[in-house]
Amino acid sequence: MKREFPKVDLEPMDGSLRGALFANPLFSEFRRSMRKFWTGGTGAINAGVTVIAAIVYLTVLGITVSFRESVEPSFIWGTLLVFLMIAIPAVSHGAIAGEREKRTWDSLLTAPLTNREIVLGKYFSGLGIAGVIIAFFIPLGPITLFNKSVTPDKVLGGFVVVLGYAIFLQALTIFISSRCSRGHAAQVATLAAQFAILLLFPVMSSVFFQNGQAGWQRANFYNPWLFLADQLGPVKGAGFIQFGAYIALALILVWWTTAKLLTQDGVSRGGP
Repeated sequence: MKREFPKVDLEPMDGSLRGALFANPLFSEFRRSMRKFWTGGTGAINAGVTVIAAIVYLTVLGITVSFRESVEPSFIWGTLLVFLMIAIPAVSHGAIAGEREKRTWDSLLTAPLTNREIVLGKYFSGLGIAGVIIAFFIPLGPITLFNKSVTPDKVLGGFVVVLGYAIFLQALTIFISSRCSRGHAAQVATLAAQFAILLLFPVMSSVFFQNGQAGWQRANFYNPWLFLADQLGPVKGAGFIQFGAYIALALILVWWTTAKLLTQDGVSRGGP
């Protein structure tokens, strides 16, 4: 008996400029993700969370404007980091695991798309939503320059580190989603990975560097929270080293996801 899969509405490329702009598989996947975000089974929950997030953002905006002569960039970028740490796994945890759970994954694999197009489509669709969140926070950073103790490099450094972490976190979420068969399992695993990276490792590494603060700082130079809290000493830098490390890790994770893409039954698909 021939097995049938649910239809996946991907638009084919027609080779034209219009096709490249509006029928590109990457943009098709972004539109699919947005539709699922608002009209899927958790659409009402997502709408409620969006309203709460908007209220929190407006509160942060009000505090920043009202106390602009004393507010620190770490307040702005720390709030943005919390938003991204929650939003990226919430949006992208089901990118691949959710397709498997709904039995639409093999149908997507039969579409005229390469592994790279599928993975990048999933990656950029989630990153696009994160980009919207980031865009709302960007204007708040320069407001902190009214604080005479704040310098432009401090504002830029915090933003660069948080941006880099978002790019890395999206890649990590897609990678974990590609290894899971259930969306919620991927979400929990991504949150657990963040806990291990940002909290557990700094605590555990402090045991090995009890007599050397500089060693602990070097081991945790990547940590955005320690960067924003100015706990990295001379290894802190301007944030671009951390950004480069995040980009490198993101590229590795995207490549790994593409190379090891599995079918519904856990068989390697192969191909680029």
